[in-house]
Amino acid sequence: MASPLHCLLLLLSAICILTAPTSATSRKSLNHDHKKDQISLRIPLTRIDSGKNFTKAEHIKRAVERGMRKFQRHTTLATGASYDAQTPLRSGGGEFLMDITFGTPPMTYQEVMDTGSDLIWTQCQPCQKCYNQPFQIFDPDSSSTFSVVSCSSQYCQDLPSSTCDYNSNGCDYQYGYGDSSSIHSSSIQGYLGSDTITLDSASFPNIVFGCSNNNHGTFEQTGAAGIVGTGNSPLSLPTQLQVSEFTYCLTSVDSSATSTYYLGPAADAPSGTKMTTPLALSSQEVYYFINCVGMSVGGQEVGSADDFAPNGDGNGGMIIDSGTTFTNIPSNVMQNLQNVIPQITGLSMADSDYGLPLCLQLNDYDYGSNSNTNLPDMVIHLQGMDLNLSGENVWTYPTQGIACLAMTALSGLPLSILGNVQQQNYWIRYDLANEVLEFTQTTCGQ
Repeated sequence: MASPLHCLLLLLSAICILTAPTSATSRKSLNHDHKKDQISLRIPLTRIDSGKNFTKAEHIKRAVERGMRKFQRHTTLATGASYDAQTPLRSGGGEFLMDITFGTPPMTYQEVMDTGSDLIWTQCQPCQKCYNQPFQIFDPDSSSTFSVVSCSSQYCQDLPSSTCDYNSNGCDYQYGYGDSSSIHSSSIQGYLGSDTITLDSASFPNIVFGCSNNNHGTFEQTGAAGIVGTGNSPLSLPTQLQVSEFTYCLTSVDSSATSTYYLGPAADAPSGTKMTTPLALSSQEVYYFINCVGMSVGGQEVGSADDFAPNGDGNGGMIIDSGTTFTNIPSNVMQNLQNVIPQITGLSMADSDYGLPLCLQLNDYDYGSNSNTNLPDMVIHLQGMDLNLSGENVWTYPTQGIACLAMTALSGLPLSILGNVQQQNYWIRYDLANEVLEFTQTTCGQ
């Protein structure tokens, strides 16, 4: 029979194991390959303005305005514009909503899925200041599985900045989204919590997220309760679920079919030709960087590797972002396009009231048919592959007789963004374990 001292030592060892704090993964690229039991989830995505009674021109304007708000955040981050040094700046917002369920009993919310954000967060009661949302705000006191994340947690250390609430030992945060002097700025404040979340009928306990109860700015315009960050971060959803890959397939802007987001291996991957380019992941960056080595239209080069290269101070380069509608390119590349495309097409430039800098006046065009053969295709040259774009991946038609290039030009921002119009009807797989981005052309939503 074991001695009393031996039994006491065994009991103390068990207590230490049970009470050890949960920690996030550390990374160069966040060790996504250590999960043994892979999950496989299929989550529908809805465009933010889907089903709303807007004209095509209004849809375009609203998407450009959402992009401007997001670009403001990128610009402040990239250029070091003035902001409160105690308030970390993050990109935020997006174009696609997904359902996510918090707590016990479960409460389901629509939130923005954003590859350019790190934190999962939702509005929480009691509110100091919450914006209007179309469903009840989450009340952590009503969830039997909710707990406050302590200051000593690794997740608290993984925040870009945090403070300790010494009354509750909770981990408080404040995020600023853009230069506080801008009309496009937003901010959230709250504390980290942990609870069960449910996605695609599968439940996951102890997922860490932000409980935001003091929120200002433009989030209300999305109709979402918060953001599901899927960026390159220990706090993001893919990292917390320890998946080695995720995928999405985005339908056309005008399609009534549903876009889809997959966490873990997807069972219904298309069988077409797979093209790959490296993902540049860094523990210092939430974004997914890709190496753009040029751009051409109608067989003519309009952008070189130097135009899209990172610059010496760590800014620049190109990211891929599900939460930006229109691809954003340097202003000199846009100028080249404005010179070359009228020459190729023989069409005249048209005044644009839609926020897109390159619009053409069409000749004898049947609005909505996408049949104008004068409009050239485009190629975005990525390291190791060419992303061939045509039709609706390049052009959008705000009104009869007008075609606009579905791209905008950056103003003061040394960062290019591959937007979701150029990603639609591509199966895009983020192989996080091998740091590879995979494209397969398909028809999404079938």
